[in-house]
Amino acid sequence: MKHLVILASKSPRRKEILQDLGFQIRVFHSNIKEVCDSSSQTLEDKVISIARKKAGAVTAEIDGRFPKEIILASDTVVCLGDEIFGKPSNREEAYQMLMKLAGKKHTVITATVILDNNRALSYEVASKTIVKFKPLSEEVIREYLDKNEYMDKAGAYGIQSNGDRLVNYIHGDYFNVMGLSVTTVVEYFKKYYNEEISTTKLLKKHESLIRKFKSDGDNDEQTFFK
Repeated sequence: MKHLVILASKSPRRKEILQDLGFQIRVFHSNIKEVCDSSSQTLEDKVISIARKKAGAVTAEIDGRFPKEIILASDTVVCLGDEIFGKPSNREEAYQMLMKLAGKKHTVITATVILDNNRALSYEVASKTIVKFKPLSEEVIREYLDKNEYMDKAGAYGIQSNGDRLVNYIHGDYFNVMGLSVTTVVEYFKKYYNEEISTTKLLKKHESLIRKFKSDGDNDEQTFFK
């Protein structure tokens, strides 16, 4: 793997995913307010606009110091109908989010913005995964919150962090729920570099959870990288 990627995020989960895909990573935190553009028409546009701001902020920060590297920015939100859940600001807000999600299907949208100076290219995609929560008692929610794994996660939960206490099944890319669309990254390097990115190490690490959460109706082999 020759590609160096500048990750415009302090998320340890995104960094871990990219490293497991074989990338060398430089991390620059885009210290922006995660507010979407007012002109955005769809939920996908709103999330992409935030990821675009992150990528732009990091581009300005590095100021041409790494001209050959690729900048990747992502943003993730949880949507229940028309209600959008970002990261909770405190435990009580996290509790209210999980109570609303309990027993329901919701959509996780992760936007990916890639700025590739090698090809003078800006690549923007929003990916969706459907998540169905189990019915949750107040006790189960409070026990989950006691683990303090909600604080930096959209919708107040992490599917890879005791997510089996909350999630019944998913339909779509598991890693999209973690915060980075692996499908998008793999397709990007296949399309523009004719390069096959190996997902073997990444899949091995998460195989048991992917199988556990896979819905009976999900026959899309690519989203689960069988």
